[in-house]
Amino acid sequence: MARVIQEAHTFVNRQSEFISHYHRGGEGEDFINEINSTPAARSFVVGHALFGALEPKANRIWITQFRHPLPRTLSCYQWLKRNHEAKSDEPFVSLEEFVTKTSGIGHSQISQLGVGNGPRRVRRRKQLTPENLFDISVDVLHSNIGLIGIAEFFEESIFAFAAICGLPSVTTWKRDNRNKGRRSSTELSREEISLIEDIYRYDYKLYQYALKLFHEQNEKLGIESDALAAYRKACEPEYKDRIT
Repeated sequence: MARVIQEAHTFVNRQSEFISHYHRGGEGEDFINEINSTPAARSFVVGHALFGALEPKANRIWITQFRHPLPRTLSCYQWLKRNHEAKSDEPFVSLEEFVTKTSGIGHSQISQLGVGNGPRRVRRRKQLTPENLFDISVDVLHSNIGLIGIAEFFEESIFAFAAICGLPSVTTWKRDNRNKGRRSSTELSREEISLIEDIYRYDYKLYQYALKLFHEQNEKLGIESDALAAYRKACEPEYKDRIT
């Protein structure tokens, strides 16, 4: 997503407006401090853990993207497993142990919105239940988030993001293949799926809620259907584990 939006900015000679921690690298805290200290300007800022960490500014619009909790959990697990094994000879925990230890909060979408990344995040995370965080996340979606993306409707999300940025065109997107070895959701046992559904049940609820808002949002944006159909066709081979 970041690459597509970056290239669309470059195509219309607006590359200075696109600021991405994914492309720039470095410490996340340094990136946040830089954005906070920069005077308000027209820009598209991309990065992890920004919500609650960036100071409020006039005309700041928050955008976020959701992903179905099943493939998302598998991606989180495999990413952490690969990083652990690159640094240690000790085996990483099993998928079942990993999911259970999260208590439905760790590495969840309800925690990203319901806890956020402000100075009181550790305290809030210890005090609030998954149900609390779900309720807060729903309120945040209505009060703070100006636009929603859905990974399983990636092409529609790209068109929505481009529309809000006033970008006239986008290039086809390419799959990110860095997370080697990630299992597909179709490879899981029924027991593994049931465990993820149970532990992350409030993430599932939030995903369904966000999905409804996403479809309502895109109707209002009036994205042209023929162009979208052609774009989906061009990008069809890229999506690895699309659950709809």
